[in-house]
Amino acid sequence: MSSNRQEKVLICKGTSGMGNRILASCTALLYGEITGRNVFIDWTEGNYAEAGKNAFPLFFNCSNPVLSDSFPELYLDSDSVIPKLWKSNLDMSFGKMRSEISTSTKENISIDVSNGNYEEDIIVFGAYTHQTDQLRSLFKGKFQSLSEMDDSAILKMVLNRDFKLVPEINESIEQFKRDKFGEFTLGVHVRYTDMKLPVEPIISKVKQALGKNRDRIIFLATDAEEIIGKFREIFPNVVTTEKWFPEAGGRLHLLNVPDKFENGVEAIRDLFLLKECDGLVFSSQSSFGRVASLLSSAPKKRIYDVEKPSVAQRLKSKVKSVFGR
Repeated sequence: MSSNRQEKVLICKGTSGMGNRILASCTALLYGEITGRNVFIDWTEGNYAEAGKNAFPLFFNCSNPVLSDSFPELYLDSDSVIPKLWKSNLDMSFGKMRSEISTSTKENISIDVSNGNYEEDIIVFGAYTHQTDQLRSLFKGKFQSLSEMDDSAILKMVLNRDFKLVPEINESIEQFKRDKFGEFTLGVHVRYTDMKLPVEPIISKVKQALGKNRDRIIFLATDAEEIIGKFREIFPNVVTTEKWFPEAGGRLHLLNVPDKFENGVEAIRDLFLLKECDGLVFSSQSSFGRVASLLSSAPKKRIYDVEKPSVAQRLKSKVKSVFGR
């Protein structure tokens, strides 16, 4: 970005966990591409790096964003900002802004991404997940082909294109694969701290995915040590990355962790190792699991979402609806 003039920019405020902010960033990157705006993905709030330092470029190489390790001072005094409550507050985090707004206010904290005609130099977007549906009104002209794709296909396209890992993290993933993965490795994600997903359906689905090959390697990504113990009681070959765990009931990404950057690296490493597995078991209730499924290079028939009924269950439900039994 030029230092002597203001360019039109979309600031995407990061919030919540890694899965949430990656999905929201997909919307921001696509919106920026469609509307011709530079995108500054703002992860300076202090969850995955020291406060004021932008964590996003520490993890990802991306061609679109204005990559800066701190908030660009060029923006701070701009009068051309929308939503207007961000004027003079552009260095504030999304969470802090939400907490300071009166519950009775009608002011929006984020732009409406179905509107591609904002005139302001700086527009601010924040969300807890993607907003692909809202973008569909902009799928015109050279972006018309996107209207023929479902949300998952669009998200997968943006993730594979724009979320390239920095070399150091990528190499650590490749080394883990060389050391720990087998001829067939099943990836499993279990969220079990603040969102205690039912474990038994996941274990049942893992058994189904393994079939008679119970000795195949399972790569387990989880935020709870007790889940690792439970899986190792049942399955003979469970591998995990080394990471810091919170006390029981604590949230992995919102505590005073010993090393915030390393905490982020651990999350990214798990996410992209799940991507490399030959099959995947996850719950789409978790945004992290959802991102892992979108990134996954496994065949669709080997990607198991425990929230979706199996073919047998769907057939049984259909028979029951037709015959009443």
